[in-house]
Amino acid sequence: MPGINGVSLVRCVARDHPTLAILFATGYVSEVKRESEFDFVRLAVLPKLFRLAELVDVVDRMLVA
Repeated sequence: MPGINGVSLVRCVARDHPTLAILFATGYVSEVKRESEFDFVRLAVLPKLFRLAELVDVVDRMLVA
């Protein structure tokens, strides 16, 4: 993504759409987890490389919440 990284994108989306559930697949889980502004966002972080079963599980949990 030219001009923006994934963490910045999640930050912008969370700011503009605070009720939106966000599923963020990243190789930088520790960077996302230390962002205190994400504490109030419905955010699931899926570390890369993930298996299909892990993705399905996270999506199921987010849809139920």
